Amino acid sequence: SELGEGLRRIGVKPDFVGASPLVRAEETALGLKKILNPQAVYERCDFLQPGSSIQALVEWLQAVQAETILIVGHMPDCAEIVSRLLTDRADADFEFKKTGAACIYFKSRPEVGRGRLVWLIQPEQIRRGINR
Repeated sequence: SELGEGLRRIGVKPDFVGASPLVRAEETALGLKKILNPQAVYERCDFLQPGSSIQALVEWLQAVQAETILIVGHMPDCAEIVSRLLTDRADADFEFKKTGAACIYFKSRPEVGRGRLVWLIQPEQIRRGINR
């Protein structure tokens, strides 16, 4: 996939992959796992289906024993998740397109409003990077 190749080129190598239980998200997550790190642990995450609670995600992130975690969900939920992890508000005004990706860093344990945005990549940037 373009997303997988783009993420591989910038050095993304997750130790753990979680995905919404909806078919398309699981297919995407398993494809990314295959490209980025076939040895990564995979988990189907009911709390990533549309309309789920941010608190369930945060508790899961705190429990997972991995340094680099990749999650695959759905829009507009992914934009809200990123917003809540960074600002503790659901309405931070930034563009997050379908097949975009964000990297969020936590200095200590993951908590709502405590993340730091490392990068946000849009589909156009991924395509340009692959075609170079």
